[in-house]
Formats: sequence, structure tokens, C-alpha cells
Amino acid sequence: MNDPSKKDGSAGAPAGGAIPAAELRKRMAEKQAEKAAQAAGRSKALEEEEEQFRRFFMTSEVTEEDIGRIRETVYRLAERGETSFMIAKFPSDFCADGGRAINNNEPDWPKSLTGRAEQMYDRWRTNAKPLGYKLKAEVLNYPKGIIGEIGLFVEW
Repeated sequence: MNDPSKKDGSAGAPAGGAIPAAELRKRMAEKQAEKAAQAAGRSKALEEEEEQFRRFFMTSEVTEEDIGRIRETVYRLAERGETSFMIAKFPSDFCADGGRAINNNEPDWPKSLTGRAEQMYDRWRTNAKPLGYKLKAEVLNYPKGIIGEIGLFVEW
């Protein structure tokens, strides 16, 4: 509360040392408004980042380079004794049903996948499943009791 640059510790107070309550409330309101503006700026930036990820997830193609990176990671993990790897993580609202089928472990959960998750499922079904690899999806978290993020895991 005291301004270290003021030798008498008055922090801009009148000669008597006391700040009128109205001035103090005004300063508090200004600080709160400043903090709110900063939070709104962070929130807006986060919304833009989320929208950019949504566009990428829904419109970009899973490339051979992507599959190659997954394959290399799987091989490295297997050498260390691991038996699974999360190949994708995305918000449940990217699923056609908001993640309900995955949450309930319904047999037709793959039909709820969209975008890159759907492409990864298709790649697994045609390329990795015949080699004995498994693919599972699970809800990773439940913020405020609601289905949050989904993870797609390849297992061997």
C-alpha cells in the first residue's frame, strides 16, 4: 500500500497522511477495472486460440508425416515397456454427440468422431487394426461435472 519511492510512506496522500475514503475507493475501482480488462484480454486471446484449434482439427488432413511421428513414438515407447500412447486430445464438443457415446462406452462410439479424430480412427481401422493394434477413446476429465476432453489411445 505504501509507495517505496515516498520516504514518508504517504503514497501520494495529502500532507496530513490520510487519503480520503472516496479517493481510495476510486483508486480501488481503477485497479479492479484494470485487472478486469487484462482478464478480458486473456479470455479473448484464449477464445481465438480455441477457435484456431477447432478450425485446424476440423479441416486439416492427417498426413503421412503425422502417422510417421506417431509410429516412431509408438516404437520408442514400446522399447521402454509402455503399452499405449495418446495420439489425440480434443474437447468433447468436437464429437458429434459431445462425447456421450465415448463416456458411456457405447460400441458405436467411433461414429461420434469428427475431424482429425475421425481420420485417425479411419487410418487405424485400415492400417493398424489388421496388425493387432487397438484404439480406444476415453474421457480425460470432467470439469464442473461435465464431459471435458477426450483422448484417443493406440495400444499394442
